[in-house]
Amino acid sequence: MENLRLMPVRERREIIGSMVVEELKTALFVTSRDEFPLDIGFFDLGLTSLRLSEVKLALEQKLECAIPRPLYWGIRLRAG
Repeated sequence: MENLRLMPVRERREIIGSMVVEELKTALFVTSRDEFPLDIGFFDLGLTSLRLSEVKLALEQKLECAIPRPLYWGIRLRAG
């Protein structure tokens, strides 16, 4: 993931955003072809706190860094 740190911020956000969506789809058993709403909260999507913690752990492993708890609870998938 060292390459990610060297990318421009906008490109990095897009890549990380895609990674987050893919992990959420996996957690919710949504196929890659299915539409995924980006403007709905995690719990409204059907995630439990345990499942969200599992998504966080998977992302930390892929990104090779820790994600602070307040950050992943308050994350927005779509800027708005």
